Amino acid sequence: MLKPHKLLLSAFVGALAIGSGIARAEDIQGVIVRTLVLSETSRLVGDVTCRVSAAACISFGAPEIALNLNGFTITGQGDPATGCKGAAVANEAGISSNGQANVGVRGPGLVQRFQGDGILFIGSARGWAQGVTITTNCFSGIRVNPTSSGISVEGNVSVRNGQTANPCGGICIQGSNNQFRYNETSGNGYAAGPAVNFGIGLLSGNNNLVEANTAVGNSNGIVVFPGATNSVVRQNVVVGNPPIQVANSVPASAGVDIWDQSAPSNNNVFLGNMCITAINASCPNGPTPAIPRKPAN
Repeated sequence: MLKPHKLLLSAFVGALAIGSGIARAEDIQGVIVRTLVLSETSRLVGDVTCRVSAAACISFGAPEIALNLNGFTITGQGDPATGCKGAAVANEAGISSNGQANVGVRGPGLVQRFQGDGILFIGSARGWAQGVTITTNCFSGIRVNPTSSGISVEGNVSVRNGQTANPCGGICIQGSNNQFRYNETSGNGYAAGPAVNFGIGLLSGNNNLVEANTAVGNSNGIVVFPGATNSVVRQNVVVGNPPIQVANSVPASAGVDIWDQSAPSNNNVFLGNMCITAINASCPNGPTPAIPRKPAN
């Protein structure tokens, strides 16, 4: 049972969500119709339905704060089956870092059905997403924009994200000096279409680490694009991309577990990954490599 002052605060936050400006939010629940901008560490105390168009549902407005999902769900306006209602909407993210430094999203909790990205790090130096489930978003589940660096994405589950018009999927990496570890990606991307979709994709950026993740049953597993440099992809389990039903029913999809599209001069390194199919990268012969243990909380 919430204390009376907490109930009042929840109602206050809902009222602010209908208006505009920065909300000093602690407890969040209910319907949001305009971007809710946080100025202090906040948490969900119930599910959130987002009706914000062409902008983020929840956005950080101050550095050094966090949003705790607290086991609840944030739902956007996307289609429950495809994530998109026609074309994607670039700015319609579930949660945006909004250029703030050292901000983070902590699970458990679910972010789903946004016509942009589920969680978007944009213009931020340092930040993190941990223990969140992200599904059925039209762009990517989690995206680190080219203007962000020092982002840690660990222990998240990203499933059924992505669409045909853009390279996107479970986790999309465009910034530099970031770490992506212990994440699970599955069922991301459309197998047939003009775009290269993926479980994890390094589109651009420099000096990123992709380590000890799982990519199973995506249109492609891990894809390193021509713009990525000096990054390390190691000790990931990347198998069954695309899943057998797609490989047999849509043979033109031609997905693979690991696909390195970058030039050798880009100095991207692949070490100890378990995969079955690969293009310009090796799959080890022999026992499964040792996967680093996820540290205890």
